[in-house]
Amino acid sequence: MCKEKPITLLLLFYLIIMPVCGQTGPSHPGQDTLLIFSGSGGNQILIHHLDTTTFEIAVNSEDPEILTVKDVIYVTGQTFAIVMVEEKGEVGRVSLEINIDGSIWYLEVHIVNYPARGVNYEIHDIVFWQTAVPLGEVPIFDTILEYARNPHFDLNWEEIPITVNMDCTAPVCWGYDFYTGFYTGYLIAPETGTYNFYMQSADNTALWLSDGTDMNNAGVIIDRGESIGTSAGQNRIRSEPIELVKGSIYAFYATQWIIHNPAGGILLEGPHNDQPEYLGGGLVMPLYDVEKPTPPENLELAWRATEKASLSWEASTDNYRVAGYNLYLNGLAINDGLIQGTSFVADNLIENTIYYALVTAVDDAGNESFVSNTLKFKTHPEDTIPPSPPAGIELLQATGLAMHVQWTGGEDGETEVIAYNLYVDNNLYNAAGYIYDTSIIIKGLRPVTSYEITVESVDAGFNVSQPGDVFVFSTTEYDPLDPDKLGINSGRVVIHNQNISRNEGFGINGPYENSEMVDKAEIRELLRELQPGAIRWGAITANSKSFAAHTGTGHNNNTYGRVMNFANELGAWFALTVGVQDEVDYRKEAETFLRLMEYLGGPADTPGGERRVPACHRASA
Repeated sequence: MCKEKPITLLLLFYLIIMPVCGQTGPSHPGQDTLLIFSGSGGNQILIHHLDTTTFEIAVNSEDPEILTVKDVIYVTGQTFAIVMVEEKGEVGRVSLEINIDGSIWYLEVHIVNYPARGVNYEIHDIVFWQTAVPLGEVPIFDTILEYARNPHFDLNWEEIPITVNMDCTAPVCWGYDFYTGFYTGYLIAPETGTYNFYMQSADNTALWLSDGTDMNNAGVIIDRGESIGTSAGQNRIRSEPIELVKGSIYAFYATQWIIHNPAGGILLEGPHNDQPEYLGGGLVMPLYDVEKPTPPENLELAWRATEKASLSWEASTDNYRVAGYNLYLNGLAINDGLIQGTSFVADNLIENTIYYALVTAVDDAGNESFVSNTLKFKTHPEDTIPPSPPAGIELLQATGLAMHVQWTGGEDGETEVIAYNLYVDNNLYNAAGYIYDTSIIIKGLRPVTSYEITVESVDAGFNVSQPGDVFVFSTTEYDPLDPDKLGINSGRVVIHNQNISRNEGFGINGPYENSEMVDKAEIRELLRELQPGAIRWGAITANSKSFAAHTGTGHNNNTYGRVMNFANELGAWFALTVGVQDEVDYRKEAETFLRLMEYLGGPADTPGGERRVPACHRASA
């Protein structure tokens, strides 16, 4: 009995529901429904399980303003037809009237937006206070979030290689405190009206929004560092009101710099809600891509059996990424999930039956390519008699670790020999599956060792022959420098017992702000006992410290030079942290770093050197 069963119908973004009874379903489909993405342009629809007799087929759209029929392609004798259609960029529904030899049925087409699966979220490695926008850079981690909220506490940080990992795991530190959270997506406006965007972050954050789908046209609407936007409390910055149109798609990206506090993300307030909510919930696509992959080429039959067939094809290309492939037999997709790779074994076929095969490529956005070339093949009839074994085995090449052997195929009186089993010293070598060739490189062998090799034939009914004659072959001496090692990588390791690096000790970040590291006798004595490799002036708190306030005399005894002198006394390196907040001279005055270089090691008559000499600080070597 036939029953309702969901099946995937070609092509480009849709599903079909129709009555199906096994592989050779009814000749005329019943009432069906399929989906096409708005913006996808030209699409192909497969009508499958048609009779192979000559007939006439006509397809008409009941609303050409939404979907037009461009062509109907049918080759007499084939079990499917291809309907070429073009959507007009409008979301809606339209029925196609399909007339096959006077019998009419209707296909309802739903034209919808691409799936709103959420926001693309990336983590980019930074070094402390770097605030670069990583648009186009390669992230160290990425995922798709249902809502644009930082997933910091849901991630496995052991697998995310952040440069600055804090050992501190108690407030204010979490252990993984310094990185850039980066959001990208495409917002589908739920209503026409006025919207406010919010960025929530304890540190600098920014948001860019485009007036369409082009990410490159996005302009900044929030930037805490540049005072763009209004403080809204709860670490939130609100944009100016923005007008959006229902159903229109807007590209955006946002950056959240994480320093200790990872909370936050992107929020939206508008006609669809009465308060700011994290962006997502079916409103955002992580990728907007209307370009289809190229059709796969050179679909070929590798082998066929009574109830199976192996097919292969050349890889497709895409402007983003090919996610996988669909394989269609007689117009019906036979793979449950996308095929990874460019070959597939179709099983559960019917003996002695003709099939027409097509393959398509699918990208990350769900775009499905047009069809490949059509491949016609016929499964073998029933075969219950084993074939004969191969007649002989020849050694083509031997190395210290492998052998390349080939054999002449066995024979089968009912169908054909399609595969082989190979045994090495009576152990099945190809335990993972049959060998579908008449040669193989046997790996994992030992040098200067003899091996007994036998081969069995397997026919299209998967009957296995008796083992063939035993042949004895030997490997050679192992030569790691042999350029032709039959695909086995090897080399020579030389171990030298000598130092290749050195360690000058550890650095100490002492109490620099109140001068205790230099002024307090017990701290100075402790540092002398520890003999550090470096001492540091500065920490996170140094971001507000200017060059002018911590050099020279008469205003501050906590100078770079005093700590530098102490480092020289200890024979340690001097590590200096400079201020990077917007108001300090390092950010405001272009020559400040030149003055710093003069202060640390320049002549006494330079502007920076003059600030060093009166305090009797020695120049650093």
